[in-house]
Amino acid sequence: MGYSGIGYDNERVVPVTSHAYQYMLTRLKQARKAAGLTQVQAGGILGVRQTVISKIEKGERKIDPIELALLAQAYGKSIDHFVETVVASQATE
Repeated sequence: MGYSGIGYDNERVVPVTSHAYQYMLTRLKQARKAAGLTQVQAGGILGVRQTVISKIEKGERKIDPIELALLAQAYGKSIDHFVETVVASQATE
C-alpha cells in the first residue's frame, strides 16, 4: 500500500501548525472538491486509505512532495497553485 515498501509510514501523525502549511492544505482540500473527487478517490490515486487523505487535509500527517505532485495532477492544478502562496506568506511572517 502506498510507499510502505520504501520505509514510508502512511499512518504517522505529525501535527503541522504553521499558517502557511495550513493554507496549503486548505487549497488542497478545495482543489479536491472542485475536481469532484472524494477522499476515497484521492486515496486511490496515491494508493492509500481515505483516512490518510483525511489526515493530510487536517494537517495530522505531512504530505510528501511526490504525493503533492500526484494530487495536483489529478486535481488539474500545478504544484505552484498550492505552494506559491505558501512561499509568499513565509516571506511576510
